[in-house]
Amino acid sequence: MVLTKILKNILNTKIPHSIDYNPYLDGLRGLSVILVVLFHFFPDIFSFGFVGVDIFFLLSGYLITTIIINKIEKKTFSFKEFYRNRARRLFPALIVVLVFALILGFFFLYPSEYKDLAKHIKSSALYYENFRLINEISYWDKDAFLKPLLHIWSLSVEEQFYLFWPITLIIIYISRLKKFLFEMILFLFILTFIISLTLTFNNPEVAFFHTLSRTWELLYGALLAVVVKKYNSITYVQNLKKYIPLIFVISIIILLYKQSMYNPVKIFIILSITFVWIFILVRERKDSILGNKILIFFGLISYSLYLWHYLILGFLHIFGYTNIFFLLLGLFISFIFSILTFKFIEVPFRKRKDYKTAIILLLTLIIIALISQQIYVKQGLSNRLGILLKNEKFILEKFQFGQRFDKNCTDILKALGLDAKLFGYCRANTTDISNIKVVILGDSHSIAIYEGLEDKLSNENIGVLLLGRDGCLPYINTGTGSFSNKKSVLECLDKNEETYKVFDKIKNLKVVILASRIAYYYTGYGYGDSEKKESKIVFSEYFYNNPTYNQKAIFLKHLQETFSYFQKKKIYTFLIIENPELGFSPKVCLKRFILPNPREKSCYLPKEEYVKRRKIYLDEIKRLVKEYKYAYIIDSKDVFCKNDLCIIYENKIPLYYDDDHLTIYGGKKLVNHFFEELLKVIDK
Repeated sequence: MVLTKILKNILNTKIPHSIDYNPYLDGLRGLSVILVVLFHFFPDIFSFGFVGVDIFFLLSGYLITTIIINKIEKKTFSFKEFYRNRARRLFPALIVVLVFALILGFFFLYPSEYKDLAKHIKSSALYYENFRLINEISYWDKDAFLKPLLHIWSLSVEEQFYLFWPITLIIIYISRLKKFLFEMILFLFILTFIISLTLTFNNPEVAFFHTLSRTWELLYGALLAVVVKKYNSITYVQNLKKYIPLIFVISIIILLYKQSMYNPVKIFIILSITFVWIFILVRERKDSILGNKILIFFGLISYSLYLWHYLILGFLHIFGYTNIFFLLLGLFISFIFSILTFKFIEVPFRKRKDYKTAIILLLTLIIIALISQQIYVKQGLSNRLGILLKNEKFILEKFQFGQRFDKNCTDILKALGLDAKLFGYCRANTTDISNIKVVILGDSHSIAIYEGLEDKLSNENIGVLLLGRDGCLPYINTGTGSFSNKKSVLECLDKNEETYKVFDKIKNLKVVILASRIAYYYTGYGYGDSEKKESKIVFSEYFYNNPTYNQKAIFLKHLQETFSYFQKKKIYTFLIIENPELGFSPKVCLKRFILPNPREKSCYLPKEEYVKRRKIYLDEIKRLVKEYKYAYIIDSKDVFCKNDLCIIYENKIPLYYDDDHLTIYGGKKLVNHFFEELLKVIDK
């Protein structure tokens, strides 16, 4: 009964529109937002739901272009009015959501988290969040859920597009190219689609967020606006309706195809189907599922729902509340907040047509950006800990990962004739190449090993050099990376080839330590629910059209080749069997002000889970090591696992920085386990 009243209340809300209102388009908008929300909350079930955002782009391009063209042709278009309308449509709800994020973060986020959130609030308020994300994370990464404002990337793309699109249309009209409007937009559409394909081929993670790779989707909507205006005969609609069953079948096949990277070609096919669908809806407003009142209802609240749902979901993940109960609760809260925001924020502001309101809204966003900048500069307002997080301050200060580069290593690379850009991690405790007796090769897991060894080896007057790269297994003739990013895999292969030239130049080298996330590369997948979204990791052989591609066999082959390479050079190899992977952030074990701790009684990893994951490769590796006089295994199991549990904290000091990386303290604890053995080998 209550839901029925809410539904009727929202549906009966009077909202001013710039063009003739079509409820079926709201139905399509409702369907799109439902797809997006379900995809974010339940990615395994609704893996195709991400296309909802692409449909938003198409629909936005169609509606806004229709509005602009109509006003230009009536000679009533005004830039001032256009941007005023954009401001009163978009700014109010966004302001509410950003202020809510600031307040929630103040009370419940740790300084590093609040600092990171503030950075993203600033870029969201100023509509450049997509470019912020390009430099930070892939949409498909396991940590994407820990960025509550990640979804603002799409709004940023739209607003950047609408900064230049009205001007472009005005130029077309005043330059007397109006009769070529369709051809001009078609040219821009094809051009930007080619740009999107190029960006995607070179770097799909960047392409996902980049405005240039998404512009074609908005232009496709603009093209639709011209087509609807040009071909208004009902005959076209009747002819197109014959193909509805075929369109439906194709769309189902495409939508159910699981995807973990941006693919412009597949998106184009889906949007082409939507293109036809909208054309029919505009010309024949009947007999459509999109006329369903529930879909129209969700269409009306779609903007608020889009803003709220990911923010709520992001905070749930940060707090560690990720079971089905909390996910459903998050959906419910998003739903309620969206209704309230639509009814009491969106609608009242959309009815106001004065320019003063738009200016105030713009200034409010600027103020939010300035406040966020101050929070970032002041390191997430760490003084809050004295009031809100007093008991956790000591622990939080120990969440240290280690720096990526230092000057010593840069100097050594110059002396060796290597480019620093080859590496993501480069550290050294000396600038004397002749003193380097230990080299650490690895991915992001190698930094903890270096942090543990640096001081100990310095005290022994032994030089150590770290050379590492994210997601790149440091074995000879090896390239690894996401299956959807061939370029990065081949770059890893090339960079490893350059790296191995080092071993012809370091004459006194005794030991190479291989420190990387073995199970990740051996199986192709990460561990735990937080990593289900990530792309499969593959070797370069994956791209050779090899029908017998075997991930595990290829891993062992490259490891064997690496052992052989160093044995021929009489260099000892220490292979680190990596620490247990948690599958959750160690920070969820800490108290957050008044929030209940979701893992208060279970802040550990069952030892049997760790043993089970590593068993799939450990026996094979042990067999290999027996064949090599110069190869050693360093097993971290006894360091982190006691009795039936693998520990995460020791004397309240965190061993883990995140769900699989060690802190500096954790790295030192692991190094203590094998340091004496390392010294014995160096002295041989």
